[in-house]
Amino acid sequence: MISMMAVVTAVLAGPRCGPQAAASPVSAAPASAPAAGHAASTSPVLARKCRTYRITGKKVAVRRPLFNRSYAMTSDPVDHYLHRGDRVHSCPTTNIRGNGHGYVKCGRQGVDWRLVRGGQIPGTCTKRV
Repeated sequence: MISMMAVVTAVLAGPRCGPQAAASPVSAAPASAPAAGHAASTSPVLARKCRTYRITGKKVAVRRPLFNRSYAMTSDPVDHYLHRGDRVHSCPTTNIRGNGHGYVKCGRQGVDWRLVRGGQIPGTCTKRV
């Protein structure tokens, strides 16, 4: 079973969406050929498909989490910024439920972080396309 840290590291290294995702050890098994007696994926995080999101916030910071955490916090260093209208691809999503580290960004409270190239962005600042 792949740990959440391995998923975050793989996503930060580059995009895993598209045809190359099937060959990746991080991606879920193809839906057309699941293993006999097993689900298509061993982890619910890896079973999610890559999706395209539109940035709804005016200026959204892409934050890189510290090496010992799989989720970002608002105090983590900023890698770069995304602006309203930008489109990004995000495959898995990480959340910090139960850790008490929720955030208020783009006028809404949330706990989900979208994994994008270069780091993570608050899920409240995105809308699925």
